[in-house]
Amino acid sequence: MQPEKTHLEDVADKAHEYLNTRLDIGKLKAMEYGAVAFAAVLGRLILLMIGFCALIFASIALAIYLSVITRNVWMGCLIVSGLYLLLILILKLNKKRLLDTPLANIFILQFHKKDEN
Repeated sequence: MQPEKTHLEDVADKAHEYLNTRLDIGKLKAMEYGAVAFAAVLGRLILLMIGFCALIFASIALAIYLSVITRNVWMGCLIVSGLYLLLILILKLNKKRLLDTPLANIFILQFHKKDEN
């Protein structure tokens, strides 16, 4: 009887070891997905911040240029503000087509591309 008990203990030990290994693999995969998602978000955030700075400087330059053309400082700033309000209105009216759907597609493609690797 003793050898069977040892064999059963051996099988139980191997099953326990297998389950622990699978759990570790699951944790590592979850950590990898989290790291990839964090890196993607952080990378896009950095690009967004740089783009925002460029947009601010371009807006100031356009406002100054329009102020020189109109010979009125507040008119140049008002025209640039009006352009931004028009852009906001266009985005608001076409939010689903211009923002929601493309952003959802980018998100889905990002994780689909990760699954292929």
